[in-house]
Amino acid sequence: MTNHQVYHERTKHIDIRLHFVRYMIETKEITMEKVASEKNPAEMFSKSLPRSRLKHCLDLINFVEE
Repeated sequence: MTNHQVYHERTKHIDIRLHFVRYMIETKEITMEKVASEKNPAEMFSKSLPRSRLKHCLDLINFVEE
């Protein structure tokens, strides 16, 4: 929706924040980039993962257990 500003009936409920994000993208203040699953540490917050995958995500954010 940030890249294609076509109006759809289902998007009329979108808050003003979307317009702010669109503006920030248009002015090149922020960019949208695709991140591969194996390089995305946020994956640990969005789904349950096996222990090895969770460890990999923690390594990506440089988490150190003391």
